[in-house]
Order: sequence, then C-alpha cells, then structure tokens
Amino acid sequence: SGTAAAFFYQVEALAAKGYRVFSAQYPAYDSPEDWCKGFDHFLDAMKCRSAHLFGAGLGGFLVQHFAVRYPHRVRSLLLCNAYATTNPFAEQAGSLASMVHITPTPLLRKVILDSFPQGGMELAAKQAIDFVASQVGSLCGNDLASRGSLNCTASSVGAVSLDQARITLLESNGDTMVPDGLRRQLRQLYPGARVAQLKASGDFPYLSSPDEVTLFVEVHMRAAGVFPEGGREVPSPQCPSPPPAPTPAPATAAPPPPAPAAAVWRDEPREGATTAAA
Repeated sequence: SGTAAAFFYQVEALAAKGYRVFSAQYPAYDSPEDWCKGFDHFLDAMKCRSAHLFGAGLGGFLVQHFAVRYPHRVRSLLLCNAYATTNPFAEQAGSLASMVHITPTPLLRKVILDSFPQGGMELAAKQAIDFVASQVGSLCGNDLASRGSLNCTASSVGAVSLDQARITLLESNGDTMVPDGLRRQLRQLYPGARVAQLKASGDFPYLSSPDEVTLFVEVHMRAAGVFPEGGREVPSPQCPSPPPAPTPAPATAAPPPPAPAAAVWRDEPREGATTAAA
C-alpha cells in the first residue's frame, strides 16, 4: 500500500556501497497476470534480462507470481512478510473486493488505514506505519482500488521452479497484518529457503529497522554471487559493463512505468543477472 519511497533506506545504503539500485512504483493493474506483464516490460525498459527480486507484503505475493510466469527472468527472491495466497483476505473482504473500483477514494483510504495496527508497538514500528500512511494519502483512487483488488481477490501462487536455496524469507518479530497461518504456509511452500527472523517488529521492517534488513539483503545477494561494483567479481555480460572504479549513482525512485514498488540491484559476475525488489 506504500510507494517507491518506502525503500529509500535500502536504496541509499546499497547504492552507497556500489550496488545499482532502483525503487519502482507500479500503476494500476486488475490482476496478478497483468502486473507480471507490466513488470516484464519494466525489466525490458531497464535493459535487464533477469533480476533478483525483493518483495514485501503484496509485493512479495506478486513477485512470486512473476517467478512462476517468467522463470527465466528471476535469479532469486527475497520475500519480506509475504504470503502465497490472498484467499483469507478475499474471505474477509467479502463483497467489498468486487466494489473497490466504484468505491469513493476517501473511503478506500479509510479502509486501508484502518487495517493498520493501532497501539501496543515499538516507537520505530509506529513511525514506520505513520510514514506508510502518509504515502497512502498520496496515491490516487485508481491505484488504491487496484491494490485493494489485487490483495482481496482470491488467488494463489503456482509452483515456483526456482532453486529454493535462492529464496530468502524475511519475517518480522511478533504479529503482523499477515496471519500466522499464511506465514507458516509460506515456509512450508519453500522448505529449502533461508529464513531470516528479524529482531524488528511490525509490518514494515525495512523502515523501522533498515540496517537489519539491508544486512540480510546483502547476505542474500552475496550468497547469490552478486557483489557491489568494484568488487572481486567480473561484470555480468547481461548488463552493460561499468567503467573501472565507478562512482555509485545517486539513489532515485524510478518513474511509475509498468512495474512494482520495489528495488533493483544489478547482478554481477558469474550470475550475470539483475536484482529487483517489490
């Protein structure tokens, strides 16, 4: 429910170390299938044949769909407080799921904001919610309706062919808006994946505890053979080769072409791929 700005901590920290990072914000889509087509076009526009994808919440659900439909474009997955089915949300939403596109924008914003946890949390987690809430206020009615529809229309991820050793699950400490049953289901779906149990609490640990999340992202990327520019590996042939001793580009949020709210790192050496987060 946030925007590309939600990943600004990771964009700045990883760019400063030499990674090429993008945080992209996707426009309105009616289905996971359409979203996947849009993200496929986004990678084409960025001249990236394949990517390492980071997805949080709904973004994590969508990048799994992308991995099913475009396996040749996915090098690895990082799923933060994600889930593999929206069935429980669809049951809870009831008839509202089919009416989001005709629901007044102020009411849609209220429904989303009312779903956020209230009280009984650490200050950092509360501040993260306040930040995301401010971002929700900047989204137009079409974007809000699209996200509500994607999250509340019954859908499940198919079989992901990716080697599960290339999947990392990041889970916040304590309760989140993702039910425990869905978190357990995700672990069962990927028994060979690495599980990073964060010390941070709340639904948005990349905001409330950015250093911890960035550290796990770096560990995942290095395990996948991806290093910052200027590292010990040779640049990938799938992306343009950088000049020697490059200066990291400033972190900027990409305009909203057909793609997801996420971050993208360039793959290096042996892997020859690119990394994206949603």
